[in-house]
Amino acid sequence: MVALAALVGLVLFRLRARVSSESEASSPETRDDDAGVGRSVGVGAAPGGAVVSGAEATALVPSASSAAGREVSTAEGTSPGAPSPPVDPCAEIEVPTRHDRLDELVNVRLAELRDRARLAIDDPATSPALREALVAVLVRGQSELAAIEPALSASDRVDDGFDLAAGLLLTVAVRLDHLEARGAEPAIDRAIRAAPDDAVPHVLLAIRRMHAEDPVGARAALGEAFARDRAEPAIAIELAYSLSRTVEHARALDAIEAYLAVYPGDAEALRLRARIERRRDGVGASSTRTEARGVTVLHPADVDRGTVLPVIGTIADALDEAARTLEVPRRDELAVLVHDDHEAMLRAMCGQRWTQAAYDGVLHLDRSLFARETSEEERRGVLRHETLHAALHARPREVPYWVDEGIAQRFSGRVDPSAEGDFARLVRDHTYVPLASLDGAFLDIDDPDDARLAYHQSLAMIDWLIAQRGPRGLAELVARLGSGPSTTRDPALILGEIAGRPFDGEVLLAFLASR
Repeated sequence: MVALAALVGLVLFRLRARVSSESEASSPETRDDDAGVGRSVGVGAAPGGAVVSGAEATALVPSASSAAGREVSTAEGTSPGAPSPPVDPCAEIEVPTRHDRLDELVNVRLAELRDRARLAIDDPATSPALREALVAVLVRGQSELAAIEPALSASDRVDDGFDLAAGLLLTVAVRLDHLEARGAEPAIDRAIRAAPDDAVPHVLLAIRRMHAEDPVGARAALGEAFARDRAEPAIAIELAYSLSRTVEHARALDAIEAYLAVYPGDAEALRLRARIERRRDGVGASSTRTEARGVTVLHPADVDRGTVLPVIGTIADALDEAARTLEVPRRDELAVLVHDDHEAMLRAMCGQRWTQAAYDGVLHLDRSLFARETSEEERRGVLRHETLHAALHARPREVPYWVDEGIAQRFSGRVDPSAEGDFARLVRDHTYVPLASLDGAFLDIDDPDDARLAYHQSLAMIDWLIAQRGPRGLAELVARLGSGPSTTRDPALILGEIAGRPFDGEVLLAFLASR
């Protein structure tokens, strides 16, 4: 019995270790991962048409816990079981750094298998086929599906509602997944077929898809799990978060309501619900969905589809180009919301009044961008700027705002004409935003002129890097930022290491003076 306990305990520990470490590395949209992808960025237009980013475009990431005994973030003055209080949709939503709610569901199942297996192995009434499978997998550590197949036909595989044979399939799937063995997918698939009404194998598949940075696959698996167990809050909130990066508002709200049925006072979920409701209302009750090349646009029905398709083409082309430029995988999907008017867009994404468009997990536009008065150059620049943000955050990585906005401005192909004036002003006054505090400064910008100056300095820093390393410097910068959570955020150190020469504010001013 000692060997059995040790082996099953090892399986549990390895699952925890893998889910925790990989999820922490995916902390951003964390900035979506989609699969667990945190902080996002927005873009707007300052007076004079300058395209700048709205720091108020907050990521829509819930952080409530599962039903497995974790503390839940509740709204002030409320407790689990209390009616839902009013919430501020624009209040900060805490970004999760791990998906341990789902991890816990699998671990609970494996722990119960361990306890029941001890009794079943010692029970003389246990069928030989079931006992042999339990010993093979849990004592001898075998991971072949053939060792479990006989137990699937055993008349005693189900003990008081618990399917021991299906639990063994789940154990093998976890073990192979940890080892990144090719048999993990067949094992999960076999577990799903063995227990078609069980949500947990779909949960494990969702975890695997998250590790593979496959948000589409993870969402599909979570949807299957939710269809089988709507009462499990861990599944509901993870599905709601994943759907919040799509145009499927009704499904997202359904999942959130299922979670709130268990934790009605959870502040994070209440804010997420309010945000999704604002998005839905911003597009309007009468909406049309148009999609192509992985881009899905939800727009008011009276916005002509013939004007939407060229926008999709611009976005899709930009996704292709951004992937090549940054040397990152091409984003598989991108949701775009066209709001009824500018006020509706600002309300939906909590932006400053000068915000022209934004990305916060989905791309926010308003119908004015489709008007004839908007030049093709302006429309293309805004779309490319926002698409760069979406491409950069298609996979989990920690990206400082100055990097996000600097690259986006250069990628847009339409730099604000006032940028040269700001560059001249920095040189003339011999001043600049302190580099070490530049990223944090973006969080407090409320004046359009201050915002423009900070964004233009970010552009100048990116231009300096390109001058040293060529266009390849952008890919090197993104790779440098994705090297781990301990990576320094000091712009001087980051740029200096990539360029192979010292960088600081004086170097930046000298560069601008030489232009």
